[in-house]
Amino acid sequence: MKAPEAPEALEALKYSIKELKEAGVPEAETEAEVIFKEILGLDPASIFRDNPALTDKQKEKLKDTLLRRKKREPLQYIIGHVHFLDLKILVGPGVLIPRPETELVTLEAVKRISPLKGRPLKMVELCAGSGAISIALAKEFPEAEIMAVDISEKALEYARKNKDFNKVKNIVLLKGDLFEPVMGRKFHLIIANPPYIKDEILEILEPEVRDWEPREALAGGPEGLEIVKKIIAQASDYLLNGGFLVLEIAGRTDPEVLYALAREGGLAPEPVIKDYAGLERIFVAKRP
Repeated sequence: MKAPEAPEALEALKYSIKELKEAGVPEAETEAEVIFKEILGLDPASIFRDNPALTDKQKEKLKDTLLRRKKREPLQYIIGHVHFLDLKILVGPGVLIPRPETELVTLEAVKRISPLKGRPLKMVELCAGSGAISIALAKEFPEAEIMAVDISEKALEYARKNKDFNKVKNIVLLKGDLFEPVMGRKFHLIIANPPYIKDEILEILEPEVRDWEPREALAGGPEGLEIVKKIIAQASDYLLNGGFLVLEIAGRTDPEVLYALAREGGLAPEPVIKDYAGLERIFVAKRP
């Protein structure tokens, strides 16, 4: 099917769906509608109701977007942002795209820390990436001092942009490996979405993840637990009494392994919390 020369929106939408399907893009219909809404500024309802003609600028944007998406570049990178809770988080090549599961992790942390609201709280996010978790916490607890740590300078660039874009002041961004930049400090909350994908699984993931998102934010070693175990083993040294560790983990992780490691480190683990799909997703432990 040849691209229409001066397409009306409905014809262009149908063409876009066909192109995306042929490229193997999942949920091509939904994605095409998102492209028209987010990039071309055309709401799907108005397309079906009014069927407006595309401007030259819209046609150029659509052509460029389809070319990029057919190479399986994540749509979030092309759009340039993702919605996370009630925030808009800027993303692009070099930074992990926040997922709905991570929203759940953040909400669980808020639930644990809310009884302490009003106090001068201290929190740290490890493997901070785009800074989405830290920014959500900063909005919820404006009196808190929050440190966001990542080993990637590219990720920290996005965290910096997101901090400014979302107008939060109470986050300090630090470059380093896990607890290294906050050595000697103690926190009411340690939270992280660490790399937790098994190496063998990483190779068979969809191209959007495998070929585009930063490997260092995904790869968790042969068992997927390399970084998770490191964080749990050290967390007690960085938690205040009554403080919480909240981690996103891989679905189908054997929680008993994490429970044992937490107890060994002087923490009291809670039962693992499941995500929307019913998979083990959130590990929480408290320092008594």
